[in-house]
Amino acid sequence: MCAWTPDGSRFDVVIQGQGMAALGEPARIENLHLPMAGWHNVSNALAAIAVAREIGVDDDAIRTGLAGFGGVKRRFTTTGVAHGVRVIDDYGHHPVEIAAVLKAARQVVQNADNTGRVIAVVQPHRYTRLRDLMEDFSTCFSDADSVLVADVYPAARAADRRRRQARPVEGVRRYGHRPRRRAGERRRPAARHQG
Repeated sequence: MCAWTPDGSRFDVVIQGQGMAALGEPARIENLHLPMAGWHNVSNALAAIAVAREIGVDDDAIRTGLAGFGGVKRRFTTTGVAHGVRVIDDYGHHPVEIAAVLKAARQVVQNADNTGRVIAVVQPHRYTRLRDLMEDFSTCFSDADSVLVADVYPAARAADRRRRQARPVEGVRRYGHRPRRRAGERRRPAARHQG
């Protein structure tokens, strides 16, 4: 079982040996804290734990190492909290990465008090990637309550800059995600009933 909190993940690990070692009692490492949320980060931590155990690192050192892991900059990094709103920065720009980050954010919101919202602000990276992965990009926001899409970061592809900026927003809307608009796009005032 894993508990998600705004300050990361808390979990226990049960390690069962293989071969003859499988006949013995499984090893347990309890009360682990990883200061990062998301199954993708816990999965990486489990791999690190397995390697550490294999080379003889003791459980207390594993626990201390995980708790002190600062992560990688711009990978689910809290950049600030203002008025109860936590701002998370993540460099993920591939649809699989975006979906994993939003799932982690949703898990944190649900475990906190389930009243928060997940608002994704995304800037697609490179026109060619967007073109090649448009369907995946359009469907990776299911864990967001709202999505704002900034103009595509073109990187070095000047020839592709002619592509329409609204295309990613249209794709997101096509798959039935909650109301979305392009970042910088103003909301149109509702028509008033004259009568």
